Amino acid sequence: MRFAENANQNKDNKYTTNVKRGIPLQRKTRSILDELSEITITKQNRDRGYVVESRAVHVIQGAINLINSIRESYDEQTALDLERRLLNSIKSQDTSKFSRGIRRASNEDK
Repeated sequence: MRFAENANQNKDNKYTTNVKRGIPLQRKTRSILDELSEITITKQNRDRGYVVESRAVHVIQGAINLINSIRESYDEQTALDLERRLLNSIKSQDTSKFSRGIRRASNEDK
């Protein structure tokens, strides 16, 4: 707290004094620290983009594998219906649409 108070008192002064050691620090040091803080924020946004991209790639690859599995496991008409239900479930964010299709396909097989 004392350092912040000291810095506020010396606004017109070119130097700010480090309270613990009495060492004068140039004002430019503060702007460099501000720039480093901004870099960290930018890096976090970039990392967030990488996380989203990575998760999306995994989800898409999983969906491709699921569609291939559906095509191998069901006849052509049922597979097309399940693929449509899968895409509609994703768009509407409602998993029950796809689950109903799987249950119906399982009941037809019996």
